[in-house]
Amino acid sequence: MTVGELRELLDGLDDDMKVELQTQPNYPLKSKVSNLSLRSDIEDDVDDKDDVLYICEGSQIGYGDKDAWQ
Repeated sequence: MTVGELRELLDGLDDDMKVELQTQPNYPLKSKVSNLSLRSDIEDDVDDKDDVLYICEGSQIGYGDKDAWQ
């Protein structure tokens, strides 16, 4: 996924909507998002074309839903 694709998915959503992270499709877990980081902020010598936005997992909230991956 690219930042542009993410923006497209977020377009039209309420600015106050919560954002949570679901992981592990076979045993879904739900977590808070703790931070966003750029690869270039944590590694040396990263070119713009090689940069990556990391969405960092925060504390676990509970079980997720397998239907989120459909």
